[in-house]
Amino acid sequence: MGYTHYWRIKKDISKRMFKKTSTECKKLLNAINGKIKLCSQYGDDTKPIFSDTEIAFNGVGDGSFEDFLFDGDRTTGEYCKTAERPYDLLVTGVLIVAKVTMGERIKVNSDCDKADWQEGIDFVNKTLGLSVKFEDIVEKR
Repeated sequence: MGYTHYWRIKKDISKRMFKKTSTECKKLLNAINGKIKLCSQYGDDTKPIFSDTEIAFNGVGDGSFEDFLFDGDRTTGEYCKTAERPYDLLVTGVLIVAKVTMGERIKVNSDCDKADWQEGIDFVNKTLGLSVKFEDIVEKR
């Protein structure tokens, strides 16, 4: 499929768990502020959404590709092709945080390899003071 990240919430997650995930992800958004142009899934003039019930964003203009939509109520599989655009850093960041906060309740896969995830892993570890590794996040397909 190309440069695509996949996730599936395997079990119900509580609103509190999703809120914790979103709160941690807002720290990533704040750290990126101004370095990567972002918008919501609605277009260039809207702000990314990091709420208690959903996370939704895309890159802006030529930096955009597929919308990243993460909703704690869904238990179906989801995916996002980023085509290696700059907002991929935040896509991988959100998925890393989700795996850390939700543990076995979420499964994360990717067409991308360890090297493709390393920038996101380094960014999350530095911003949130964690020490996650690729093997902790992405499950073998």
